[in-house]
Amino acid sequence: MYYWHYATHALASIGGPAWSAWREKLVSVVTAHQRTEGEACDYKGSWDPIDPWGPDGGRVYATAILTICLAIADQTASPPVNGPVSPPVSPDSRLRTLKDRAGKWARLLRGCTNPCDLCDGRGTLRAAKCPRCLGRTVIFNSNLRHAYMDMRSPAWRNRQEAREEFENYYRRVLHGQTPSPFLQDYVIRDATLIDETHGVASIVDHGTTPTQTKWIWASEQAFPKGTWYLYTEGVDGSWPQ
Repeated sequence: MYYWHYATHALASIGGPAWSAWREKLVSVVTAHQRTEGEACDYKGSWDPIDPWGPDGGRVYATAILTICLAIADQTASPPVNGPVSPPVSPDSRLRTLKDRAGKWARLLRGCTNPCDLCDGRGTLRAAKCPRCLGRTVIFNSNLRHAYMDMRSPAWRNRQEAREEFENYYRRVLHGQTPSPFLQDYVIRDATLIDETHGVASIVDHGTTPTQTKWIWASEQAFPKGTWYLYTEGVDGSWPQ
């Protein structure tokens, strides 16, 4: 039950086919094991505390955990919106949010490396190139995944091939086949709204040529009112001319 509780929260926030499959099984199994006999002040309507933490929490714990799971499943009975939506916020608020999201993405890239834990950041091991960091002295951490996947639109992430695309990208970065996305520093040079659901932000790293990033406003379970995500051509619709 403890696992079900946190898995339900996590999958509901992601949405998509995984959440739909989990929700269907969850409701089926949980409702089938709800006690229906006896009085309301006795067992009726509750669940037996049969998981490893049941002896500590008792029937109140079990019933509370599973009621929360069913409540989440009921609130998300309709699939979350996974496409562009008109944000019910002012243009000024949307522009601030765009700058915040672009800044968060840049901070993820700025913090996407750690000193190699095998060679202690030296790049060499026993007078040879370190096999873990391949001589770069650093390794990439989970921030790279967050920057590449989690900042992209729900439409992009809900595709079956999304994870494989990231893994291929990670391998190319790891072996130097793709330029490292690491930012030493950054400045949000400017941000502009193209329309209600499209915007651009220019990011400068250490005085280099500004990199223009495209963003799209979309919503999902984690952001029911919508927020900005990195735009992907061919997935997030056409870009306004």
